[in-house]
Amino acid sequence: MKNLMADQVRRVRVTEPIATDGRPFDYADAFEVSVPHPDMSAPREWLHEGLATTSGVVTRLVGVLGLGESPTEVGQLGPFRIIESSAEVIHLEAAIPLMHITMVGRRTVPSQRRLTTVLHFRRPLLGRIAWTIIGPVHRRAAKSLITAATTLRPDQELDSAAGSTQVDRGSRVSGLAFVDEHAVVINAPANNVWLNLSAALDQTFSGSVATTYARVAGCAERSPSGPRPLAIDSTLVGFRVASARPGAELELTGRHRFSVYALSFHMEQANSGQTRLRARTHANFPGGGGRLYRLLVVRTGFHARSVRHLLKDIQRQTESSRGTG
Repeated sequence: MKNLMADQVRRVRVTEPIATDGRPFDYADAFEVSVPHPDMSAPREWLHEGLATTSGVVTRLVGVLGLGESPTEVGQLGPFRIIESSAEVIHLEAAIPLMHITMVGRRTVPSQRRLTTVLHFRRPLLGRIAWTIIGPVHRRAAKSLITAATTLRPDQELDSAAGSTQVDRGSRVSGLAFVDEHAVVINAPANNVWLNLSAALDQTFSGSVATTYARVAGCAERSPSGPRPLAIDSTLVGFRVASARPGAELELTGRHRFSVYALSFHMEQANSGQTRLRARTHANFPGGGGRLYRLLVVRTGFHARSVRHLLKDIQRQTESSRGTG
């Protein structure tokens, strides 16, 4: 899918205080884009997705510059070390023999993003020669990085070759195709369902089988972390929490070598004292490996059976805990 927003990115003056830090630099650029509605994605989210969708370009840059890419290590994002990450800003750094690289992604206003890159050459002559070649590639990649994970308004629709797929209300799914939806009615209020949903996900995505699978597939998240019950930026094996509204919605996102995906859970009142829990999956499967993975996991029904089994587990645990509480 062509990134149409990349055409709206503009280069602006470098004013980022974190990146410049009052020191003279050898090279700097800054790119800015306005999104058509308040931006729901933290800078870490759009850089994370951007690095995934521009993996070919990033791999070439990593190879030429000699950066060590460790996308799954704690405190790393792609080849960069995370210095600071919040809802408004992410500060990344990388040091290599030729140069020191500082990159800052920032939400400057609710509907505007800015990406700043600053270089300090350790070997000025070789650094300038290398950047003369690499610079144009970096600037093209920056436009893709800053426009990744653009959240659509609830009333927007995505058109795909297979037809029109409506984006879930409030979802952070951006450009991912609908896979399936499953639901179960649980005899308990939403707050009870929420607590057991979090516990069931921890139980399901843990253990040696899950961690081995995550390592083999190259999942971005390979270990659990963050607060429990699950909250924004908590992680499970294979997933990071992108949205969490207790008793209402939980959205998990993730990526590996064969897919970029989102699994969202929505709770709504069914009848008095009952909650309908819906599980929706969206995903893209790029390349030949992705198509084969989709055939093995989705077309065989394995994914659907797994999600239904998870929902039944949540139903059983919730109703059992309520009966004994």
